[in-house]
Amino acid sequence: MRVFVEVPHDVYTTDVLVIGGGLAGCWAAIAATRQGSRALVVDKGFVGGSGCSVFAGGVVLYLTPEDDPTDFVREHCRESELLLDPAWVEWLVQANYERIAELDGWGAPFDRHDDAAEGQAGSLHRRLIYVGSRETVWRLGLDSVELMKLMRKQVLRTKQAKLLDHTTIVKLLVQDGRIVGAVGIRRQDERLCLIQAKAIVLAAGGCAWKGTHFGHDMLCGEAYKLAWDVGAALMNMEYANGYIATNTRFDSHGQCILAAIGGKYLNGEGEPFLGKYSDKVPPAIHVIARGMASEIREGRGPIQLDLSAVPVKDREMWLHAFKHIAELARRSGQDLFADRTQWHPGFNGSVSGSAGVYFTDTTMAASVPGLFVAGDAATRGYVVGASSGITFLNLAWANGSGYAAGVGAGEFAQNSGQEAHSDAKWKSELAEALRPMERTGGLLPDVVYGQLQTQAMPPEVNIFREGERMQRALAHVRTLQEEVVPNLFAPDFHELVKCYEVEATALTTDLMYEAALLRTESRGWHFREDYPQRDDTGWLKWIVAEPDEKGEPDFRYVSVPRKRLEELGILESAAAV
Repeated sequence: MRVFVEVPHDVYTTDVLVIGGGLAGCWAAIAATRQGSRALVVDKGFVGGSGCSVFAGGVVLYLTPEDDPTDFVREHCRESELLLDPAWVEWLVQANYERIAELDGWGAPFDRHDDAAEGQAGSLHRRLIYVGSRETVWRLGLDSVELMKLMRKQVLRTKQAKLLDHTTIVKLLVQDGRIVGAVGIRRQDERLCLIQAKAIVLAAGGCAWKGTHFGHDMLCGEAYKLAWDVGAALMNMEYANGYIATNTRFDSHGQCILAAIGGKYLNGEGEPFLGKYSDKVPPAIHVIARGMASEIREGRGPIQLDLSAVPVKDREMWLHAFKHIAELARRSGQDLFADRTQWHPGFNGSVSGSAGVYFTDTTMAASVPGLFVAGDAATRGYVVGASSGITFLNLAWANGSGYAAGVGAGEFAQNSGQEAHSDAKWKSELAEALRPMERTGGLLPDVVYGQLQTQAMPPEVNIFREGERMQRALAHVRTLQEEVVPNLFAPDFHELVKCYEVEATALTTDLMYEAALLRTESRGWHFREDYPQRDDTGWLKWIVAEPDEKGEPDFRYVSVPRKRLEELGILESAAAV
């Protein structure tokens, strides 16, 4: 056993610690500094260059104050199967507009008209397009890679914000019931870090079980685990099971738009099949994924996508909006619009679902004083319900929630009388962070992570949910949690980070299945073969999980606010259906 007598570490002091350097995290840092607070942004990889923000699809929701959002809100509520709060959707429309206006002023890489004066950018060019069976989505095209480069620069321009790349936060520190800092791993430097902070914004993304989509190898549910370990609640964990149509030869996530512009999914017999699963054209994203999986399950695979009927103007629009994906298709030797190409339902976990840390108001404050949440780390249950906001609404959510969390955290820090403590006070926490490296043997984390993937990713267990199958998966995960995870071995700092990834994903998998077993109906991503019907009488409510004093989950229910749904005429129309 290696024993670290003096734990090698660096100490940082800030007002607001932002964990995660994606779109939401960058906005949080900018907003916090505008409240007079110092901000430190840490990222497992590179702020503005890792995670899923930089690889997001090329469209974002864009409604302006001149628009009446009622039609969009009404349609979105229906497509989210009523498990949301229309007031939050209305808030997001406005919050996102404000952030896009600011980005426009910075010269962000949005689609623009050719109406600019010399040396200036043209006006924003938005389009009305079908997205995931929705007909009223005004969206704005963007280059997500260039957008995130811009966000990194804007964070640094604040002068009150600093960046710490290649740093994984593994523990939040609480004293007297409030957040006071965090412990992290500086993997490349082979050192730990102690960060003292008056407030923390969790913006470290969701959980994708290290899936195959770009950026998803970074998303292991760490934000959920960090929040859970200090007593914060999580919500909608049963909706951590997203799948999306994915090209088998390259990463193509976010491409529900292809079905919207005339693409047809064909089964192994050459037949269009989505009409069997929905009368919407195109169907919702989760219906496309389940339809593909159903055809394969019944022996009618593989699935192909035929884009030959897509009009020329729509092809040009897609090639412009998704130029990075178009380049990947070219490199893989595929002509998407000339050839039938093979596709499958690709797993992407909570990225396209709504699981996340629970909060109750637009400060984005979690239930632990000083802790705030944003982006995919925060539950999107209020705004996407049982469905998905992938691309168009997820980016809007990152804009709105990120800035709101930064304002909340910055104000909290300014009103805090908290003083910095000597790092000696946290000696035991620093030593505990290195525990897996003190062992002389044991399973390496990759082996265990693979077992978690086999319990979460196969469609047979997580698209086609059923009580006994989920119970078996849950039992396997609990065995890993109790007998294997506590004894993981890390021979170096790189493997040490992976140990914490395993812990976080194990917790996420456990809570996902526990919540899914409680929801005895089918709604959106959550489809149960033993409870195939939607139950608006008994299940218009969210499931909230809270850790007890031993860290075990207690579940409670929060009812969806019905009044606004009734005002929109949605509950009546849903009941009639």
